[in-house]
Amino acid sequence: MNLCPKKPLENAKKLREAIEKVAKCVNSVHKSPKMSEAVELAFGKSLKKRCATRWNTNFEMAQSALDFPWDTEGAVFKDNRLNRHEVKLIGEFVKVMGPFEHIFIQLQDVAYPTICLCIPALYYLRNEL
Repeated sequence: MNLCPKKPLENAKKLREAIEKVAKCVNSVHKSPKMSEAVELAFGKSLKKRCATRWNTNFEMAQSALDFPWDTEGAVFKDNRLNRHEVKLIGEFVKVMGPFEHIFIQLQDVAYPTICLCIPALYYLRNEL
């Protein structure tokens, strides 16, 4: 099941390019603590950085990026500003991947056995998508 969320990003060139633009912006913001603090002060939140070993970091990064004003002028987003189409693509990506995030959080719970949730999880994903 972990491979399901990775495939759409591999096959969708425009979406992959938009995600990479966000990643470049996030990396440039996180290069210095001063820049990270400036973004947090200016917007009241921070951009989440992705981690190569986790499936959901592109989702989390994209989800956090949707809260930022990409279409306005600003030093933070000057080089990697997203256009409206790219913001819409990222919004659709988050909308489609949201159910996977929900299911994986439930399946990773250590408080109770989750093997019995696998079949219902597949039905949930089928209904949501």
